[in-house]
Amino acid sequence: MLCRTRVFFIAIAAGLAACTPAPDIQAPVRAAQVLRVSKSILSADSEFAGEVLTRVESRLGLRVGGKLTARHVELRQRVKAGQLLAEIDAQDYRLSVDNARAQWNAAQTNHDLAVADFKRRETVLKSAQAQLEQARVQLWPEQSIELQQIGC
Repeated sequence: MLCRTRVFFIAIAAGLAACTPAPDIQAPVRAAQVLRVSKSILSADSEFAGEVLTRVESRLGLRVGGKLTARHVELRQRVKAGQLLAEIDAQDYRLSVDNARAQWNAAQTNHDLAVADFKRRETVLKSAQAQLEQARVQLWPEQSIELQQIGC
């Protein structure tokens, strides 16, 4: 009993010791550079906000998008009609062509399967019609003789 009491008091003491507040740790003060902004009489530089526009603007645009792999002209360089200006990476277009070919091949295969299925069903239909005609002749032989005389 005495041992249990000691353990109980030790557990209470440990619990109360754990509830003490943590010591305050202050964040380190960071150094900052402070400048005083003022107008200087000696400064010859001037800055202005504005927009830069070209004197002659051409309305050119690309019909396709992509990554430029080569640029054959520089800024402000004169160009002639038909002159190659830049090259675009063709990998995206090769992939598109390969994708279109795969879709075409799949459609061609579906078409071939549908034609084969149609021919098979057509054969089954002709066979069923022949069986029906044979059953009719066996059931009503006199009607088939009359139809043959008429030419049907």
